[in-house]
Amino acid sequence: MSTAVNLNPIFKVSMASLLPSAFLVLAFLYAGTADAQRRVRTVGFLNERLSIPESERFKEADYIESGMGLRFGVDKRLSYFSGQYAEAIERFEEAVSSYPYKAEIWVFLARSYFYERNPDLAKQVIERAAVTMPDLAPSFWTPLLESMLGEIRKRALNMQTQVDFYSKSQDDFLSLFRLYLFLEDEEGMASVIGRAEGKSSKMSILATMVSSESRRRYSEEADRWTALAEKLRGEMLQKNYSPPESLTAPQGEISPAIAADVELLDRTRFLQLKVDFYQPQVEDFSELFENYLLLDLVEGAQGVIEALDREIIRVQFQADTATDFVQESQFLEKIERISAVKIEKSKRINSGEAGP
Repeated sequence: MSTAVNLNPIFKVSMASLLPSAFLVLAFLYAGTADAQRRVRTVGFLNERLSIPESERFKEADYIESGMGLRFGVDKRLSYFSGQYAEAIERFEEAVSSYPYKAEIWVFLARSYFYERNPDLAKQVIERAAVTMPDLAPSFWTPLLESMLGEIRKRALNMQTQVDFYSKSQDDFLSLFRLYLFLEDEEGMASVIGRAEGKSSKMSILATMVSSESRRRYSEEADRWTALAEKLRGEMLQKNYSPPESLTAPQGEISPAIAADVELLDRTRFLQLKVDFYQPQVEDFSELFENYLLLDLVEGAQGVIEALDREIIRVQFQADTATDFVQESQFLEKIERISAVKIEKSKRINSGEAGP
């Protein structure tokens, strides 16, 4: 009886000492499970260190006997990693024809098409690989394709920013449209067409406001953008999409899309006359410079810098002929302000911030 009484406190003490240890073990196991979940392998299409699984159809002996392993290694080094993607495509297409069960070859073939700006064929390669090695489809080919589509969306977003704020190149407009076409983004396609037509409308308006020497150049530029918009409409129709209606305004009218630009043009023309023939303020030069950038007329912005040089010379003459010290100081202070504006605007032009 006394023995039982003596053992009971010991039992309680043992349990009390074991409970914290048990909680620690459970916490450790939980943390390990959570950490393992965080370390789940992601399939990154452009990850050159991606671990590429082998299909159950892959036979190492057959692969070695075919000599494809050595050829593939050489082709990767001499073609793919040197940036010769067209040549790499040719080599890798031959490789998958000779030995189709090496998943790595298909991955590098798809990447080569991607870098050659042919996402349609890159997608087809992954789909072909999934048919050839269906055992890898759920775990590898499907997430690899999703990763590639994500890369395309990122590129479309980056190029959209380029088109919105920097580029005047029709090639960039066409490339962006093709990305949206690949992504089946009908709204994105329509927006590119709308921007092309906006360029055409702006050039048409400018043609009515410039000298006869420049009028023909602006009119030809307007025709080029109109032709591009029609080309893109045709591509949408070929893929069974409904292209947007033309945004071109009737003869003699101004479309709402460029109404703000017309007001900007009027203000810019007024400021240019003031700079050329009257006595402008320093703020007038700055506003005129910014207006030209908003209108994508970098040559006009450069002309403002030349006008600032002329203004410095004019004010310097006034300072040299001033009748008293106070008046001279005012002119010299104005020269400092004009010079500061000129330096700031020149840096923007030279750094490329003023345009593409």
